[in-house]
Amino acid sequence: MLAALRGSLIVSEQAAPGEPLFAPDHILALALSVINGGARGLRLESEEHIAYVRKRTGVPIVGLIKAPDVREEDRLSQVYITPTFYECAEIASAGADVVALDATERRRPDDS
Repeated sequence: MLAALRGSLIVSEQAAPGEPLFAPDHILALALSVINGGARGLRLESEEHIAYVRKRTGVPIVGLIKAPDVREEDRLSQVYITPTFYECAEIASAGADVVALDATERRRPDDS
């Protein structure tokens, strides 16, 4: 898979809850559009969107989950992208080929 992606475009398409394009059908429409335009991989957020697009496309997916959108000083942790290994497992189970996660040594919300 990595060899197939080398030198190609991976498009990140994400919408937050409450945004007009958040519905799975909209995320799929965006995915199909960028694939038709030449993208060979997708970067998707949320277990639901990853699973929905995975069932309908065969391109590699880089998956992630974002921590809730709260002020940084109010967060339990500074880790924003896929903060725990629990989320990594969710993303992989949903069909992501690669999991994007924060690999720093910052404190995690579950203290892991």
